[in-house]
Amino acid sequence: PSDCGMCAGYCGDNMCQATEDCGSCPDDCGSCCGNGACDMGEDCNSCDVDCGSCPFCGDGVCDGGEDCAGCMTDCGPCHFCGDAVCDMDETCESCDDDCGACPFCGDDHCGFGEDCAGCEVDCGECPASCGNGSCDAGEDCSICPMDCGSCPDPCGDGTCDGTEDCGSCPDDCGECLFCGDGSCDGSETCSTCSDDCGTCGPVCGDNVCEGSEDCSNCPGDCGGPCCGNGACDMGEDCSSCFDDCDCGSGCPDGFVEVGGECRLPGVQCPAGMMFSIDDMECVCMSGDCGTGMCGDGYCNGG
Repeated sequence: PSDCGMCAGYCGDNMCQATEDCGSCPDDCGSCCGNGACDMGEDCNSCDVDCGSCPFCGDGVCDGGEDCAGCMTDCGPCHFCGDAVCDMDETCESCDDDCGACPFCGDDHCGFGEDCAGCEVDCGECPASCGNGSCDAGEDCSICPMDCGSCPDPCGDGTCDGTEDCGSCPDDCGECLFCGDGSCDGSETCSTCSDDCGTCGPVCGDNVCEGSEDCSNCPGDCGGPCCGNGACDMGEDCSSCFDDCDCGSGCPDGFVEVGGECRLPGVQCPAGMMFSIDDMECVCMSGDCGTGMCGDGYCNGG
């Protein structure tokens, strides 16, 4: 640049040029924090106004990475064998302290899975008619399953069976999921359940100009032409957009008139030199400039 003048601006030169902004060149112009959209490179730490607050223990939501051991405030107390609650993953075999002793033939109780045929000592002697193919008076599923059929699985046995579901037996099948439970589950999305999944970002093509959309990146929503994008678009002229159309200068597109000569925006030639469109650099106005040596501040031929 000491001999040949300043290069035209470009994205990444650490200078936010007139044709650059935070959307087209964040490296030079910085991020667009505060535009209502959580853009690439932004997160809850760098731009909570767009991306929302970062989750933390105590915010009332049991987020990913939190559990009952690390954040009981959000996730609730941890369950364990001996807490007097028979949880979904506990059974009478794995935790009889919470779920009670498993039934067995001879415990004086005709429990689930027992009948008069298999455990007469608990369920009593089978009626003489049991086995005749008819569920007669005095017979039921516990006394004579061969005639009356098997008894339905009881809610609370730790297994979600048969006709049980989260509505009829949450103890076995777990709580039902619903919009507003604080967790974005199953088929929920930002459009069907913003309470759990958050608000959807702007969508180019929905006829609404919002967030990070503008006439340059989404003309369908935001309209056009887009004055200031460096191009004299259809609908722009010297009266409506002088910056793009170089009205009256006589210079080609992309050049500006300075002191009666056309040059690239931002280029300043040393004294005694002028910008040459053909050479795309500053050249001597007449003869040689300086000493003709490298380093004299002038770019001479040869």
